[in-house]
Amino acid sequence: MKEGFFNLGFYGLAFLSLFALSAFFSGSETAFTAANRFRMGYLSKSNPGARKVKELLDEPEKFISTLLLCNNLVNVALSAMATALAIRIFGNEGVLYATFAVTVGLLVFGEITPKTIAAYHADRISIIVAPLMSLLVRLCYPVVKLLTFLSMLLIKSIGLTPQGEGGGLTEEELEALIETGVEEAGVEREKQDMLLGVLLLDRITLGDIMVPWRDVVCLDLKAPLEEVMSTIEKTNFSRYPVYKGDFHNVVGFIHVKDVLLSFYGKGAESVSLESLLRPPQFAPEFRTIRDQLAFFKKERSHMTVVVNEYGHVIGLVTLEDVLEEIVGDIADEHDAEAGKIIHLADGSVVVDGSILVRDLNRYLDMKLPEAMARTVAGLIISVLDRFPEVGEVVVIGDYHLQVVRKEGFRVRRVRIWEKHRSPFAAKRAKAPAAKE
Repeated sequence: MKEGFFNLGFYGLAFLSLFALSAFFSGSETAFTAANRFRMGYLSKSNPGARKVKELLDEPEKFISTLLLCNNLVNVALSAMATALAIRIFGNEGVLYATFAVTVGLLVFGEITPKTIAAYHADRISIIVAPLMSLLVRLCYPVVKLLTFLSMLLIKSIGLTPQGEGGGLTEEELEALIETGVEEAGVEREKQDMLLGVLLLDRITLGDIMVPWRDVVCLDLKAPLEEVMSTIEKTNFSRYPVYKGDFHNVVGFIHVKDVLLSFYGKGAESVSLESLLRPPQFAPEFRTIRDQLAFFKKERSHMTVVVNEYGHVIGLVTLEDVLEEIVGDIADEHDAEAGKIIHLADGSVVVDGSILVRDLNRYLDMKLPEAMARTVAGLIISVLDRFPEVGEVVVIGDYHLQVVRKEGFRVRRVRIWEKHRSPFAAKRAKAPAAKE
């Protein structure tokens, strides 16, 4: 009786121990593979457990081979012991009972349950088990080394190369990681936009962000200082390009500070605009804003004239324009950009035709295609393949775009609303009244 009780207790304790080990190895495998490598890298500076995790993740073939070796040994031992006990109790039929019981037990207690728990708490569990796993890796290293060698021979014999894809992130993956951070990690939208802006510095060109030259306020080199002061008072910019003769013949730019000091210090009669000129800076439209930012820093300038491939002046870019691509709009008391987007009570918006599609998508979280054209007006013309008429509506993706006002061929104002919303359903809309 005592012997039977002892045997039953021994087998019970052995089964519990083997199931626990199987669960440990299965959960550890999932925890390490699901652990956040970048968080571990950060925590490793102050957390010894995270440092161990990082060391193991840097050589994944070692700890994976160790886990597989230990887990398989435990599962084989568990199956052998269960089969021996079942045959002893039930005879030859015990093999079937043992196979069924061990399969179900391993699936539930040795695989599904521990792996599910580890997947939800991967970082915490990997840090806890890392010291023990590091010890197991060292103890099993000779056997693992031999098995890995045999595995590599097999892989090479079938014509494959055991070369990894590398642990770094591509720019696209990093961009997706930042976008996911808003939803999963609670990253603020402003921070996300700033990080994405930094990533896009190599993709956005001066042609994408420039102010078209026809919209630039320029000063005539021969204009009297009183006329220059009048223009400054009306437009309130800090710097102005200066042309000589032809509007596109840029000879420099002036700073308002220099004009004011000369006007009030020496008088309008004794000062010419030419004496206040600073040398102009020119840049091709295809230069990236990353390169332009470096150029501004090197030259200590804030404004550059953009020229196309034929050498014609086509626009103007300032340091503020470049910085806004990273930090968002930099509004000041003279900034008229807000007038380009007007929210109406029915939920639609009226925008300036010259506003960039990329900016509109960013400001209003829209999904208009950015590859077809730079501006909203250009997008409408691209879809129609002709110049639109006032009142004409174009359907692009999930949005209706209606031309509200034109000046010649130029589309000045466009009204936009979503497909499922009527632009005149003011009584059903929850948007605030128009912000003029």
